Amino acid sequence: MAEQEPLPDDYDLDPKKWGIHSGCINTNRIRSMNFVDDQSAILKISGKKYILMTLARPCRGVRRRGISYETRTGKLCERFDRITSLETGASCQIKSFEPYLLPEEAPEAIAND
Repeated sequence: MAEQEPLPDDYDLDPKKWGIHSGCINTNRIRSMNFVDDQSAILKISGKKYILMTLARPCRGVRRRGISYETRTGKLCERFDRITSLETGASCQIKSFEPYLLPEEAPEAIAND
């Protein structure tokens, strides 16, 4: 995964501005999900923003074959919900959701969003 440049101390990466509320995201905001490796994925969400989803441990095969998930609430929540590897059938816990900036994005462009 590409290393992010450090942001200025006063730069606001408020998770709520990325649609992350109490560690949860609404699934209807997810436009695409691209796994970088077997433990992390970049989620493109509505509003031209991105979220880094990290799993609690590597989940073999998710990058190669993809995932499935079910939710009764219309939300995915860290430390509560799980995804399933389509390759192995393994169930893997979501550890965290964090605002993510693509390496080529300037902080000023997001701050004015």
